[in-house]
Amino acid sequence: MSLKPPKISNPFSSNTEEEKEVLSQRLSLYKDKLEDQWTDMKSDVATHARHAAVIGGAVLGVYALLNLVLPAADDEVEEDIYEEEIAKPASKPAAAANAGFPMASAIKSLLWTVAMSWAREKVKDFVVADKSADSESEG
Repeated sequence: MSLKPPKISNPFSSNTEEEKEVLSQRLSLYKDKLEDQWTDMKSDVATHARHAAVIGGAVLGVYALLNLVLPAADDEVEEDIYEEEIAKPASKPAAAANAGFPMASAIKSLLWTVAMSWAREKVKDFVVADKSADSESEG
């Protein structure tokens, strides 16, 4: 029994032009898909940024409005309160802090709560709309 050596073929004997063309077509297909996804991502980021800007602007506007409407504490009153707290640590600091305008903190906290609940509702609406848009695009 004699063993025959395996037949060795030339390394580049096959037609590589066909393989090159197929790979080139696949490359262009994947490149187009990536560009489409990148375009979609950029538009989604722009939409999210606009919504965040609107919500942030509303919260900032309410904060600015509160600072304009509610009276600011006088510096002299704050210094007097601070000196009294150092001199008498057992005094009532909560009563001294609201001595100027007791309703200001209540109004400020109420308006801040309303503004934050409004912003939360806007974020919820945005998330629901985003999820419904995603489910429609997937289906």
